[in-house]
Amino acid sequence: MDQYPLLLSPLTINQMTLRNRIVMPAIHLNYTPGGKVSDQLVAFYAERAQGGAGLLIVGGCVINDMSGGPVFVSIKSDGDIEGLSRLAEAAHDHGAAIGVQLYMAGAYAHRALIGQQPISSSPHLSGFTKDEARAMTLEEISQVQDDFARAAVRAKKAGLDMVEILGSAGYLICQFLSPKINQREDKYGGSLDNRMRFGLETVAKVRSAVGPEFCVGIRIAGNDFIPGSHTNSEAAQFAQACVEAGVDMINVTGGWHETLVPQITSELPAAGFSYLARGVKRSVGPAVPVAASNRIHGPGLAEDLLTRGDADLVCMCRPLLADPELPKKTAAGRPDLIRRCVACNQGCFDAIPQMQPVGCMVNPRAGREAKVPATAPKASPAQTVVVVGGGPAGCQAAITAAQRGHRVVLLEAAGQLGGQVAWYPQAVEKPDFASIPAWQGATLKELGVEVRLYTQADAESVAALNPAKVIAEGRSPRNRPITSRSSGPRRPRSWTGSSPRAATRSRCWRCCPSWARASAAPPAGSSSARSSASGSRPTPRLRYRPSKKAACGPWWTGRSNSSRPRR
Repeated sequence: MDQYPLLLSPLTINQMTLRNRIVMPAIHLNYTPGGKVSDQLVAFYAERAQGGAGLLIVGGCVINDMSGGPVFVSIKSDGDIEGLSRLAEAAHDHGAAIGVQLYMAGAYAHRALIGQQPISSSPHLSGFTKDEARAMTLEEISQVQDDFARAAVRAKKAGLDMVEILGSAGYLICQFLSPKINQREDKYGGSLDNRMRFGLETVAKVRSAVGPEFCVGIRIAGNDFIPGSHTNSEAAQFAQACVEAGVDMINVTGGWHETLVPQITSELPAAGFSYLARGVKRSVGPAVPVAASNRIHGPGLAEDLLTRGDADLVCMCRPLLADPELPKKTAAGRPDLIRRCVACNQGCFDAIPQMQPVGCMVNPRAGREAKVPATAPKASPAQTVVVVGGGPAGCQAAITAAQRGHRVVLLEAAGQLGGQVAWYPQAVEKPDFASIPAWQGATLKELGVEVRLYTQADAESVAALNPAKVIAEGRSPRNRPITSRSSGPRRPRSWTGSSPRAATRSRCWRCCPSWARASAAPPAGSSSARSSASGSRPTPRLRYRPSKKAACGPWWTGRSNSSRPRR
């Protein structure tokens, strides 16, 4: 507590009291087939609550059939209240507050998922989905605002502590705010006051529906990072207007999904968007809590931005995905034991466009909390276990064996733990990866594992330890011959195109959201054909079938092929 006085201090927002300033913001997890709350979702959030988070925000939760489709958590009917009540109970049992994010994508909704043409402030081609959106009528505007309000009432009935209106990342409210998208000529278009009208009326209707004593928040884009759209100045004005319309809390994130500015990857510096929260905080004043978001990966960094006055709360989504016990370890004064997020996106962000459940590279239990116990069962009798190799796999094997009660000796030939990960951060400029051997080393020490560095493992030295089990995790670099251009093609090939560009386009989820099964075999002599013949890859394999209008480049770059610079 002495080390992190602000981060671990309680905060009351309206009638909701948080035990600390750590927020797990909404993240799409792909844990809810058909939109119904599942055991997997409940177990996931129960573990984050047990780990000590102050506030959990579930979502996005679709408010109607146009919002986003059946892959999202549903709050569009009274039949969803029972499942949401399970989430509320699971969080409250462990002392956490919990809310839901009210989700309406507008033009960001995939036509293949909602089964109809997406709606927006004005007709346009979505830069995110590549679907054509149509303009909403005045009747539809009123209907969507009422859907927000009715969803908020359901959240209150379910026993949740708050609702957060989604007004960030390029979703529907952003599409009304942005002068680049909003070309309306009625009262919802034109001046900034008119463009803010849809969002402010939505806030007012939600507030009226839930009453004055229920917490209402809104998540906004601190800067759209879209040329010709809003900057932090307009975001601050909108935030102040939202406070006047009835919100209790402002959650500030970065730009739209289609922006070229990195949002959560390692290219974004740690807490790189805290200045956006600071701009909003200065506008709304000290009485309105503001949350900062994006790449706030540790308690020290979080404490620093709270101390500077950039924000009152910090959003730590992927850090809590990586280690649900981050708040507890912080409160215990042991930040060295935190399993850090390395901003790789391999298990979380990369899983979403593939319609796969979200996981985590450094936390294999993420998403499997209902099936895999948090604590390994104690072994009987305890034995001596020797682990050969101090890379990430060897360290984790030693940690698991020690947690089960075994006496563990880890042998590492190098002078440090980490294996190839020890040098990887310098080679590829990904410093977050250095945290892997750091927290593993601290955990090994905490568990009493005997680590022997500069120790070559041979039959004699291992036998001298009289182990019951030996786990060998060392690896040698694999040298693959590089053929010259004259001896064969070097460019990667795919079944759906002869060039890397065509191969990338064929896998683009933004253009081609539905899976298709390839019926044809790979070209004879190709690497796919050879691997299929050897049994290492089944045939046929899954791929995306692109639409005729597929014109975008790699989905992770957010740019179109037509705009890609020539080299």
